[in-house]
Amino acid sequence: MDALEALPGQVADLATQISQFQEHVDNALSALRQDLRGEMAAQGGQLRAETAAQGGQLRAEMATQGHQLRAQMATQGGQLRAEMREGDEETRRYMRVLHEEVLERLQRIEEGRPRTRRR
Repeated sequence: MDALEALPGQVADLATQISQFQEHVDNALSALRQDLRGEMAAQGGQLRAETAAQGGQLRAEMATQGHQLRAQMATQGGQLRAEMREGDEETRRYMRVLHEEVLERLQRIEEGRPRTRRR
């Protein structure tokens, strides 16, 4: 019977221990959450800084490549215009030669016809 009489006290002690354990676990979890939040905030800051740095580098590279591309386009545009002028001149020369050939043919045709009197 003594064991039964001691049982309520033991249950009360056990309840106190469980309550203390729960409080300890709650405190430990709260501290862990705080630590994790701090780490996540620090890593988030590092990630933002790295992203900003890489973004700056990318913008600089794109600007450099844009300048190079514009310079190449300007050079090629000048070359193309020169080639077009040269082609135009060649076409004009060929047209003059053809025109002279046509005039010669017309002249030969006229020379081969008998002359008629005009009234």
